Amino acid sequence: MNKETLSKIELAIFELIENCETRITQRQLALSERFIGCHPVHEADINLPNPNESTLRKVRQVIRDLRLNHNAPILSDVKGYFIPKEDSEIQEYLTRIEKMAKAQAMAWHETYIHMVKTFNVESSFFENNFGQLDMFED
Repeated sequence: MNKETLSKIELAIFELIENCETRITQRQLALSERFIGCHPVHEADINLPNPNESTLRKVRQVIRDLRLNHNAPILSDVKGYFIPKEDSEIQEYLTRIEKMAKAQAMAWHETYIHMVKTFNVESSFFENNFGQLDMFED
């Protein structure tokens, strides 16, 4: 990853994550620098239902951009964002997202099966890609 290609906000968020000893939350990132997004003093003026939502969405988007566009080695868990220091952290993350992907795929497949029964419709995508349920097995 080349830090010189990062925008001011990308660099700020990456360095906050990089320099954090353990994990850093979206809220901590959002509150760290005023330029990252909206803050409570500004948000009262723009009538958002949840004052921090726009900033948290911005933080998530910047982290997504860092991961996808700049290959930043940022992972996350329920405690926040982090850069892995050990291979075990990478493996734990991979195992967790694999379980989440399987659960989500199974949920969509179950919804599709219900639609087939209820509305008598079919989808070539689901029929071609989810015909074998062995992909959902552990």
